[in-house]
Amino acid sequence: MSEIKICSKCVMDETVPGITFDENGICNYKYQLPFSIKSRIHKIIWEYENYKETKNPNGHSVMLRAEFWKASINIIKSNFLIGVGTGDINKSFELEYKRMNSPLIKRYQLKSHNQYLRITVLFGILGLVWFIIVLIYPFFNYKQIHYFYFIFFLIAVLSMLSEDTIETQAGVSFYAFFNSFFYFLYHKTQYPKKATKVIQ
Repeated sequence: MSEIKICSKCVMDETVPGITFDENGICNYKYQLPFSIKSRIHKIIWEYENYKETKNPNGHSVMLRAEFWKASINIIKSNFLIGVGTGDINKSFELEYKRMNSPLIKRYQLKSHNQYLRITVLFGILGLVWFIIVLIYPFFNYKQIHYFYFIFFLIAVLSMLSEDTIETQAGVSFYAFFNSFFYFLYHKTQYPKKATKVIQ
């Protein structure tokens, strides 16, 4: 007979017994449904409640990001106008985590995980303003933008809220390719006006 596992999440969750439903580590019936928004919301609430009680964000993605953002904002306050520069970002975060006496263990002491905060840490408020201008420039350059480009734009800018999207090769490739593809493919001069669906 296989050994029954005890899951730490179950110990903190009063809505279910402290024994897993199966041997794969699923400790709550709400976590069994794939791609469940309700399940994800429940996990986020549990992470927050656990953080309030233990003050330990390690291993929990949402609360880890809260700690990253707190460190980022503290660095920005000290380097508001022009940031710390690209060469000093690692040292700046290392020193800030020490100054905060952060409970994060070393392997979780990462950067902003928010592209807007990351840009501001690197280049200050001036860099953030320029970054936003570059993002929204297509909407001012052309009077009409195809809805495919608009949907891509929303996906890109929203992804930057929880990830350093363009700090990785995959993120840069995603943005550069689809931005160029949708932007120039549906340029209003390429097709008759009546044949092109647009967002005014």
